[in-house]
Amino acid sequence: MEKRGSEPSEIAALETEFTRLFRGLGRAKSPPPPYESVYLDSGLLFGPSTQRVADTYRRFRVKGQDNEPPDHITLEMDFMRFLCDREVAAWETGNAQVLLEEEEAYLREHLVSWVPFFCENVRRFDAAGFYAGLADLTEGWISCDHHIVRNILELLERCKSNSPLRSEVKQTESHSHAIGIKKPH
Repeated sequence: MEKRGSEPSEIAALETEFTRLFRGLGRAKSPPPPYESVYLDSGLLFGPSTQRVADTYRRFRVKGQDNEPPDHITLEMDFMRFLCDREVAAWETGNAQVLLEEEEAYLREHLVSWVPFFCENVRRFDAAGFYAGLADLTEGWISCDHHIVRNILELLERCKSNSPLRSEVKQTESHSHAIGIKKPH
């Protein structure tokens, strides 16, 4: 039987690197830990930004984890997933713009404001490159998501007004109908 997956020594090396990179072992050995407050509040864990994140969660009736400050990167990313899930449902009811505005504000005020600095630190400290690659993906995803959300909001605003975009959308719908493309219901 052929052995699949990583060798135990490779897995152990990744586990060791994970601990070194994400548990904040010291300035000379690892980046500051992945908490918004550490990056935005002069290195202070449970700083003012922690409270702002907790207030946002509370507004949406989302409970954090008991053993983790609410501004940890995994919790902030999970909250963004929560907002996106709500957005999907809001498109069905015609209220997506409100959720998109919440997403844009959350991205701008939280993830976009500190995660790029964290990712840069991960790249600087990760000798093997595995977690540096994940940092690239994380930073790119947040940046792309923020860009897309802002663009959708801009399009929605332009569609609300009597701008040329509204006639472009109508022309596209007419064109789609003429060539047999049906709009999804």
